[in-house]
Amino acid sequence: MPVQRRKFLTGLMGTAAGMAACSGQNQESPNASAGMVGDHLIPENKFPVFSHQEYSERLLRVRQEMVERGIDLLYVTQPSNMCYMHGYAATWYRAASTSQWPPIGGTAIHVDHEKMIHFDYADELGLLDVTSVVEDKRFFPEDRNHRKGGIQFLINELDAEGWLQGSRIGLEFWSLVPSRAVSEMVEAAFREAGARDVVDGSFAVRHIRRIKSLQEITYIEQGVQLADLGLRTAEAFARPGVMECAVYGEALRAMYAAGGEVQGIPQGFNVRGLSHGYSGRNRIKPGDTGWLDLCGVVNRYHGNLCRSMYFREPDKTTMDAFAASAEVFDIVKEVARVGTDIKTLSTALQEHFKPIASRINFYFIGGYELGIAFPPDWIGEWVFDAIGGVAPGVFEAGMVTNFESIFYFEDEQGVIRDTSNINTVVFADDETRVLGPNSPEPIIIT
Repeated sequence: MPVQRRKFLTGLMGTAAGMAACSGQNQESPNASAGMVGDHLIPENKFPVFSHQEYSERLLRVRQEMVERGIDLLYVTQPSNMCYMHGYAATWYRAASTSQWPPIGGTAIHVDHEKMIHFDYADELGLLDVTSVVEDKRFFPEDRNHRKGGIQFLINELDAEGWLQGSRIGLEFWSLVPSRAVSEMVEAAFREAGARDVVDGSFAVRHIRRIKSLQEITYIEQGVQLADLGLRTAEAFARPGVMECAVYGEALRAMYAAGGEVQGIPQGFNVRGLSHGYSGRNRIKPGDTGWLDLCGVVNRYHGNLCRSMYFREPDKTTMDAFAASAEVFDIVKEVARVGTDIKTLSTALQEHFKPIASRINFYFIGGYELGIAFPPDWIGEWVFDAIGGVAPGVFEAGMVTNFESIFYFEDEQGVIRDTSNINTVVFADDETRVLGPNSPEPIIIT
């Protein structure tokens, strides 16, 4: 059994994986990993996921945003936005399904009314009852395979409410649901029925989602705990001869057993240098470098961690690179405070990298918003590139982002490597917090 040097094994002590790793037991059996650890890490489901008051406050903020954007009626179809507004969470939104089942479900919000109307298919009635707080639910006719029948029902219902005639209507053009063909049919139907205009309303909900409530941050913190469990489980299981997909599967099993949910991106473990490649049947070889990128998910809220794994002793150049990469998180905690211009952080990071800038090629030093997400993505709307890219505005209280400290460098054997340090950061009034573990070196398994 190879000796595994790990920075964060403490959390595994007393578990099957922790005891096996320390004793040198064989890890071939899935039951020897940490998957059964922490079955009670995440509390059982509750309904609703947030208080009715919080959902009401979100509706009020969206309506205020609609006023600023000149939108009278907003038809919300992005899955994460529907979930944000009233809790609805499904596995299937007909996003790329047969053209006989067009995705026209969504949530209608009017700027002058304190209610939402959700339109969906009758087979989702039970799911809406256990996930959504919306009270006014209306279901398309059973002739659901008729392309225009559902759209006409939507038009008739909104017109009967007085929400359609003369309204400036916002559709979420940046949502993957509905498809372009269906979106164009809905837009044409709105116009024919008397809408004053149809515009892109994608950012009404996206904009207010940027600032997280305390309960939202709690779910993200729990997600990071799950991601840390997944990393430690994979670390205990990975060794030469094991397939990429087996390592990823062990990480997922541990997170699910502890109460986690499906990630928005099937990002996993890879030793081929494919940053967005699927975990496959490639087996780890001595000398390989791999990385594991995970989000723990609680009530659809994502917490992101990523670390590199070295299946050999790294050289000094590599260790120095990882140290420089890890030190970025200390700078983020110190400099990126609420109210700080993001350019200030950029300046501090450029100064930090100045001694080695000639020997590295930056990939991404920055982050993007984390929060509610559904497949096929987990990246939120707000993003900043802290080195030479976009750095909009200031850090605000309630923002939560991942932070990636990734750059390419050449090791002493002339091989191009990259640092894969990703963590989750909360920008709070009193401090900036890095939620996950931070180490100046990669995970080393020799």
